[in-house]
Amino acid sequence: MIESTGLTLATTNSLDELCHTLRQYQATLSKDLPHDEQDAWARFPFREVMNAFHAIGKHFVPTVLLDELEQVQQALRVASDGEQGPLGQRLDLFLSTLLDKHQDRYDYLSYTGIKLLIDSFPSKLSEYSSCRSIRVQHLLLLLADVALYECRTLLGQETRFPDQLTSLRNRKLRVFNSLKAIDTYRRFTEQPVWSSSLASITDEWAATVRLDQPFPNALGERTVTALESLLAQGDAEFRQLIDLTILPVWTIHDEYLFLRILQIFEMMFNVAIRGFEVGQQALLDRTPAVAVPVIDDLTDFFAASNAIFRVMTTITKENFSTFRVYTDGASAIQSEQYKQIEAMAAHPMRARLNSAAFTSTPAIKKAYETKAFAVFQDLIAAYEEPDEALSGLCASLGGFDRAFVSWKKMHYQIAVKMLGAQRGTGNTPGTPYLKQYMSAPLFPFLSPSNNS
Repeated sequence: MIESTGLTLATTNSLDELCHTLRQYQATLSKDLPHDEQDAWARFPFREVMNAFHAIGKHFVPTVLLDELEQVQQALRVASDGEQGPLGQRLDLFLSTLLDKHQDRYDYLSYTGIKLLIDSFPSKLSEYSSCRSIRVQHLLLLLADVALYECRTLLGQETRFPDQLTSLRNRKLRVFNSLKAIDTYRRFTEQPVWSSSLASITDEWAATVRLDQPFPNALGERTVTALESLLAQGDAEFRQLIDLTILPVWTIHDEYLFLRILQIFEMMFNVAIRGFEVGQQALLDRTPAVAVPVIDDLTDFFAASNAIFRVMTTITKENFSTFRVYTDGASAIQSEQYKQIEAMAAHPMRARLNSAAFTSTPAIKKAYETKAFAVFQDLIAAYEEPDEALSGLCASLGGFDRAFVSWKKMHYQIAVKMLGAQRGTGNTPGTPYLKQYMSAPLFPFLSPSNNS
């Protein structure tokens, strides 16, 4: 467990009151939970707990509060008697996210809260188009949340994470780039609806940023209204999870955006995995042409990620360097979905499989070694007489490969801007590691020059 830093919440009374509330909640679990798991979820003091974590950052939450939360989690598991339903599992997972540092489980997955966002809305059995539509809706809601948070900050309506505010121009640019990214990705889904007023507002933001004008409050107010309307179209459960997965380690302003960008990338990886599953099934069914439009769509989806990276460029190196010292143990190298994409494409070289890349994601390494998922390299090699349909799918996979490598190169450039020569979060090699693999193709077997 982490040691207490001596920091406290705003007042001792507020901390005592919250601990008392949690003890009262815990006392009701044994009699109520077996009968009404939904009520147990609804009665949990989410707002009070989140306010406590936001006041000083996850890294500095007092041990007394963490102990009370741990007691709640234990009571939840006892009351469930090993048979948690969806909401019980979700509440347990939320508590695990809060307690990751306290219980020495802190990593990239708990830092980003990505399992709450992904596992709460399973899409593996969905059609690709349905999966992509759902995840793009989630991606758009995350972007809208970023723009709304920054807009409220500019209006003086936001009190969370006030430290080291980046420049006024940079925050305006962040709102504008977020709106542009929403406009870029809205074509991949029919919901939520992009209103004409929000499109007009984006143009006004462009002029404001370009001319470096003072922040116009009237534009900010209209933007808040439009974004709130956009968010209101989203699934209510997911909107709540958006609120519950913003748990920065400290109170540095830019960490809000950093967390949201990581969550957005994980949404993209989730879509890629589903697209790969469709492609692999088509190969098994000997109908490779069926997967071509899916892989082509996936390529288009990743090619649009320039818009996301433009939002990310507004994070300053100084602010990132300030909060990253408390993210030790959490690194994007631990992204399980990213590694699954790589392992589903082609067999990793032995050195790669035994490197930090895969030892950092032991669940995916084990899944690969036990053949829990298929590998494109094997499925394509199984075709004794390649035909035109297979060639078409291989061409599509090559197109996605180029889009994915382009994504890696943009990621590397941003990392250099934010990290420089420093080691990566979690004491990983940082930018030299990214540079080593940024041009490596997903499907090296498709190009003879990569097999020499």
